[in-house]
Amino acid sequence: MTLPTYLRFLARESRGSRGRLAFFVACLSVGVAAVVAVAGLGSGLEAGVRREARRLLAADLVVGGREPLPAAIGEALDRLAGELGGPVGRTDVLELVTVVSAPAPEGAAEPGPSQLVELKVVRGEYPYYGDLVLEPDRPLARLLDDPGPAGPAERTAAAGAVAAPELLERLRVGPGDEIAVGGLRVPVAGVVTAEPDRLGGAFGFTAGPRLFLGRAAFDETGLEQTGSRIRYRALLRLPEGAGEDGAERAAELLKEALPDDRGFDVETWAEAQPALRQGIARAERFLGLVALLSLLIGGIGVGQTVRAWLAGRLDSIAVLKCLGARPREVLLLYAGQTALLGLAGSVVGAGAGVALLVLSPRIAGEVLPAELLDPWQPAAVVRGLLLGLAVALLFGLPSLAGALRVPPARVLRRTAEPLPVPRAVRVAVAAAVVGGVWATAAVQSDSLALGSWFVAGAVGVTLLLALAARMVAAGAARLRARQGGGDDGAPGRFWLRHGLAALGRPGAGTLAAVVALGLGVLVVTGLWLVERRLTGELEGNLPEEAPSVFLIDIQPGQWEPLQEILREEGATGIDSVPVIMARISAVDGVPVDELTDAAYGRERVEDVGEEDRRWALTREQRLTYLDELPEDNRVIAGALWSEPGVAEVSVEEEFAGDLGVGVGSTLGFDL
Repeated sequence: MTLPTYLRFLARESRGSRGRLAFFVACLSVGVAAVVAVAGLGSGLEAGVRREARRLLAADLVVGGREPLPAAIGEALDRLAGELGGPVGRTDVLELVTVVSAPAPEGAAEPGPSQLVELKVVRGEYPYYGDLVLEPDRPLARLLDDPGPAGPAERTAAAGAVAAPELLERLRVGPGDEIAVGGLRVPVAGVVTAEPDRLGGAFGFTAGPRLFLGRAAFDETGLEQTGSRIRYRALLRLPEGAGEDGAERAAELLKEALPDDRGFDVETWAEAQPALRQGIARAERFLGLVALLSLLIGGIGVGQTVRAWLAGRLDSIAVLKCLGARPREVLLLYAGQTALLGLAGSVVGAGAGVALLVLSPRIAGEVLPAELLDPWQPAAVVRGLLLGLAVALLFGLPSLAGALRVPPARVLRRTAEPLPVPRAVRVAVAAAVVGGVWATAAVQSDSLALGSWFVAGAVGVTLLLALAARMVAAGAARLRARQGGGDDGAPGRFWLRHGLAALGRPGAGTLAAVVALGLGVLVVTGLWLVERRLTGELEGNLPEEAPSVFLIDIQPGQWEPLQEILREEGATGIDSVPVIMARISAVDGVPVDELTDAAYGRERVEDVGEEDRRWALTREQRLTYLDELPEDNRVIAGALWSEPGVAEVSVEEEFAGDLGVGVGSTLGFDL
């Protein structure tokens, strides 16, 4: 068959089935739109993070830790400046969570309102990249050193604070008014409305509104002392033209200068927020598999459409064979028709997916950072087109294989039905469909293991639904037999008899309908169960007799007076637990750095157990000390405080498994 002849037959075969073909396109386009939207959202956000990496970091490099940065950093920066041929800018930043308050109104007995804030203390130029939007429009350093309008005589420092507008609203103060930060009362010199390294929406979880202070003012607050939870950071700007290679070289020098066991980290703009990108990738994998399941449900509709379409073309297939068309040419003809329809449905779905990406900032503006999202993602469109085309061919394959068995004798005898498909062909077709679904799942999840689990679950659910469909068909046939032919002619019995007959007859669409509806319910129910489980986890972690108020960061010398105040105000069940922040420095004498070397430097850790252990070893630990265990704690191995004079520690069972320790192990801590 020549190409012009093939194309001419291709156009002719679409006649008379426009309704079915439109349904074909609709089934496919919905799933493709979901795939394109999810893939485009994930890749768009990641590309935005990479594009805005310097702005999100506000610098080329950031060195950070939970204790003051060592002087060796200055020496490393001097060496780096010599290698890069220019000075390296440095801005020191301290970040902590604390409580600020507004002074009580004159003559009022009650104290002024208070608010938890994220305090940022800046010494030097800030930011190096991005825009810090302030009112009034002055450099941050000038506002922080500005004493503001003449104030009361008790002002203790000629400095100002810059606050977020929501903080001023909650404290009911304005520019020029004073707020109390630690032991210092400082005037509000300005308002910050935007920061370069502070994301909004779901990606910008914060403990409270922002408050800026200068270093001199912060030193007078008394907030920096032993045990204070402060994050020390140095923002570094490299000479012009240093590029990614210069950032990597700077990171190497700084890591060499920093002590290995003190928990310092170095982040470059080239790494582009690794924690944020990892979260985006996880969400994309989950939603991508949900979108794929939606596409597979559409594929079932595609398969049924191809089946019904070919059932109406049996006479045409018989005529083609009588005219000399070979079986493979017939297969190629209708496979080409299916592919073209699949491409049409994929194009429509891809267009809808891109439209969703364009509208997503308006639809979910409170969740998505619009400044990072690029709606045009060609890779996502190509993925949607390929997956849509693959699903159309895969689910149309069983019906296409049956078209090969149409006998030419049907031209003379309309009762001649297609010959049964050989068992080997049916098995090969089923294997091709399952293998194709597995390949698409692996592509969507970017993981062979996750793709395999997805296919195993989908096949298991499909078999159960198919069994249920068989039971429905068998039950309908039995009920139809009990109804009998009926001679009363009652209309109420007519629709019931014919409805049951349609469900139970051979070749009915009961199987596909039940499977498609069941998978659709699975998607909706699964998402609902995930949401309910997350909510239940949060609610379940709250004890029935949970405290009504938590007071955090109470210093030892403050506890007794505070306890008296609480009792006077009628508080009951007052309890206190000492907490010390620390990091594990060694396990059984082996430094943590050696234990985690195998996991560091990899963008993705396929072994979930190894990832959990690395997180357990490197995270900040919250240590406490008690003479007796609480009532709801139970010792399952060893004995509590069994060796006087030995510094003992008890570890929660699951966490001990993550650490790989047991009774007799030794832990080293960096307090």
